[in-house]
Amino acid sequence: METELKSRASIRTGQTFKSSIESQPAGDYNVIMPRDISDGSLINTPFAIDVNSVSALEKHRLRPGEILIVNKGFKFGTFLYEGIPEKAIATSSFFVITPNPQKLVSRFLLWYLNQPPAREYFSKSAFGSTIPSIPLNVLANLKVPEVSLDIQSYIGDLLVEMQMEQYLMKELTVKREAFFNSHIWEQISK
Repeated sequence: METELKSRASIRTGQTFKSSIESQPAGDYNVIMPRDISDGSLINTPFAIDVNSVSALEKHRLRPGEILIVNKGFKFGTFLYEGIPEKAIATSSFFVITPNPQKLVSRFLLWYLNQPPAREYFSKSAFGSTIPSIPLNVLANLKVPEVSLDIQSYIGDLLVEMQMEQYLMKELTVKREAFFNSHIWEQISK
């Protein structure tokens, strides 16, 4: 059984800026842009801006557990905001999804947004010939499997374990390569 995302979460757009964003080193808000995320991770330090430079900034402040999805482009990247960096907002290039905690677990939804059924739905529903985009109503009407909160939490926990395993495997690969290179150089220098 499936239900539309809009019945289990609220969706809003990120902050719209009237001009290009310039980093302000003493700024107190971090602005997350699509270029800052890759494969579900924050890869760049977001720009900092002064809270007084943009009106109504506080209503766009991200809360832990909210999911960002890029609404333009070919990848429609996703990111689970977990409170780091503090005082962060997303640009209007994102939709911000706030799951209803009585109906939807954030990590489960994040996982589902990256699965083939959701990706195919976005590809088929996106419009624009040069840069495809997803309208808000398309995201709101996405069918999400109805699964108990216990199962959703279990899946979310599995995903955390899988991410940790992937991180450790990468670390192991780097250390193994360094060991082998060191060993090879020892052989050469004999």
